Amino acid sequence: MKPWRAGRLALESRLQRCDLALFLDYDGTLVPLQPHPDKAVMPAATRALLKELAAIPSMRTAIVSGRPLQSIRRQTRIPAFFYAGNHGFEIQGPGMQFLHPAAHQAKKILPKLVPELKRALRHFPGAWIENKKVTLSLHYRALNSSTARNFSAWLHAWMTTQHLGRHFTLHPGKKVWEIRPRVYWNKGRAMLKILSHWQRRAGRPFLAVYIGDDRTDEDALKLLPPSGWGIKVTASGKGPSAARLYLKNPTETLRCLRWFKNLKK
Repeated sequence: MKPWRAGRLALESRLQRCDLALFLDYDGTLVPLQPHPDKAVMPAATRALLKELAAIPSMRTAIVSGRPLQSIRRQTRIPAFFYAGNHGFEIQGPGMQFLHPAAHQAKKILPKLVPELKRALRHFPGAWIENKKVTLSLHYRALNSSTARNFSAWLHAWMTTQHLGRHFTLHPGKKVWEIRPRVYWNKGRAMLKILSHWQRRAGRPFLAVYIGDDRTDEDALKLLPPSGWGIKVTASGKGPSAARLYLKNPTETLRCLRWFKNLKK
């Protein structure tokens, strides 16, 4: 990956000929990662910038997050945006409302598992469960490396003993395990669904740009159209990724977004 500034000339040339379809992760991309999602509050300046992006006719913007849809809408509060929550299993935006068929079954089964999981997590002080209805997130950021390994091994064994493998699967994230429906659906598939919706309604091509920081964002970075640009938020720019460019932190993300605003306004 190259620093994002190294790709600006090429991006500028492409964006002079087409509109911009911008897809953004939330935690670790727009706001710094926090020990608990409730603490990752969007600053007023960030919201103001996003509102300016929403007002640009030659841009479309979506936030694609592992958070529940209502959580990400509540944090952002920009009606013109599209929102993909629970890794894309639920999508809302102007003229579009989508709930993946597998989410209906998940809503019936996953909440019933929460009480037993909470009891089991007492053996791993510092780990906690986030009930997102369509998916479950088991956070272990507070565990030391040895306990974290034991926790991960226990969780995989628990999934087997509960016979959940037929309908659900485990996905790794940054110090979190996600229990999700076992279907081929992720942030990347949600991104393509939203992009197709925009292109049909606008009747013109878009250049897709996806910015994210987590393993789950790689699902979208890998599925970008050949003309698309993936940007990873990572301190060093090292490590395997489908992204072309990288930003060091959410502060650099905002600089990049201001550049897009000035380019397309």
